Amino acid sequence: AMEVCGCWRTDEQCTEADDKRYTLGLDDRARIAKFENGDPYVWLDLRDAGSIARLVNECSEAPNLELVTWPEDGPPTRFYFVAKHDIPAGVELAWERVGASRRKQNAEPSEALPASFSAVSGGGGGGCNV
Repeated sequence: AMEVCGCWRTDEQCTEADDKRYTLGLDDRARIAKFENGDPYVWLDLRDAGSIARLVNECSEAPNLELVTWPEDGPPTRFYFVAKHDIPAGVELAWERVGASRRKQNAEPSEALPASFSAVSGGGGGGCNV
């Protein structure tokens, strides 16, 4: 349906952010793949540099979109909202946060990751994927 874009953030930068409402955390598979490649940017901040996808509502009752990462076999570089089924015209688009993307409220590293992964925080401001 649409690409999800924003600015990459580290665990440390995300934890320090005042507003986490438009922040997406990667699932553990994607986090580990990025860390193994020396990439500490595991949060996508949609607030300032995000696409129109940041306006898609969350819904746990009847989501019709799912968040898909690409590529599936390595560190993700692209994110997309994809329809789970045919969506009739006029129906609101909505998705449900599952897995790590639910971390947005607390912005904490995954407890499932080894301690060495959560310690990787890197420096700089993160790269924008716009």
